[in-house]
Amino acid sequence: MEYPQSPPVRVRWLARRLLELLAYAGLLLFIVDQYLEPSIMNSLRPFHESNVLRICERVLKLSLPFMYVWLTIFYAFFHLWLNLCAELTRFGDREFYKARGAGLGGVDVSAGTGGRTCCGGGLRSLQLQ
Repeated sequence: MEYPQSPPVRVRWLARRLLELLAYAGLLLFIVDQYLEPSIMNSLRPFHESNVLRICERVLKLSLPFMYVWLTIFYAFFHLWLNLCAELTRFGDREFYKARGAGLGGVDVSAGTGGRTCCGGGLRSLQLQ
């Protein structure tokens, strides 16, 4: 299978994303070790006692660290890891988000970006073709 390829791999960019990925992995381990593990261990007692009020308190206390874990995982995977893989494979489709066929009813989501929807363009305006 062939796909559009970009110029050679940007080594400095790749190294920066790899360092960011390692930093986010460290942040994830920190959140789990410092916040989640102690809270989960303290939550076991109310569950065994069937104390509904204490169970609700523990669930609410765990909600914020779990949200941080999910956000960290999503950013690390979807942004950092997939961009690393795209750079290593030299994936170069800069019009990836452009409307294909009748999928968006002829709406061009890359309008006004100069065709750079993946790299720095962003969604600025929607224009009907």
